[in-house]
Amino acid sequence: MLSRQRFATTALSFAAVAAIGLGGAFMGAPAQAEEGEACTTKKFSSSKVEKACKDGGRAGAKTYMKAVLKKGKAAGEELSCKTCHSSLKTFALAPGAADNLKRIEAL
Repeated sequence: MLSRQRFATTALSFAAVAAIGLGGAFMGAPAQAEEGEACTTKKFSSSKVEKACKDGGRAGAKTYMKAVLKKGKAAGEELSCKTCHSSLKTFALAPGAADNLKRIEAL
């Protein structure tokens, strides 16, 4: 059986590990959420994507892109994120991405 002191030390250790693992949320530190991330590119081929990034960061751009995909799929296009992005971690553009986006936006 654990003594009170050892139990308290163990409990505090677990709490500290949990707080660190959650970005310090338990300790009052702000956790960086995806919604708060800014778009990293400074060069936009679409004014609509630029506006979405300025208004809502990566989350805003992602919301806009999902709407574009939905619109394209409704028009019978076979689309996915990889249609325009070569990497979903860095959001690097695939060749022809700007032309694809303009074509889909015009549907």
